[in-house]
Amino acid sequence: MNVRVFCAELREHEQRLREYYSRIAMTSVHCISKPACEQI
Repeated sequence: MNVRVFCAELREHEQRLREYYSRIAMTSVHCISKPACEQI
């Protein structure tokens, strides 16, 4: 998956993705949020 596309989707659906990942993967929000995209 294109990283830029993923980050764009993440910004558009950030809250929904936070809920999705926190529920399924119990991943830290920081790992799937903007800081992760900024590091790339």
